[in-house]
Amino acid sequence: MIAAGAQGYCLKGIAAETFGLVIRSVALGASWWDKAATGELRAVFANPESFKNGLKSEVLENPLTKREQEILALMAGGKTN
Repeated sequence: MIAAGAQGYCLKGIAAETFGLVIRSVALGASWWDKAATGELRAVFANPESFKNGLKSEVLENPLTKREQEILALMAGGKTN
């Protein structure tokens, strides 16, 4: 995520109010990382060999549909439903 330029990460079950705060914060230049994601990142940096042997070789694709990407872009631009 970081290598791809991500400034934050949140899980699907995040509260709508929190998600809005996350989007606004990241759009303003801050970063926001889910507590679980932060723990996983720390584990990778603590044991980089496990990362080299497994996760790094995975090819990650954007899991969002084109419509979901469009909606996310609108939300980041301050639009509401």
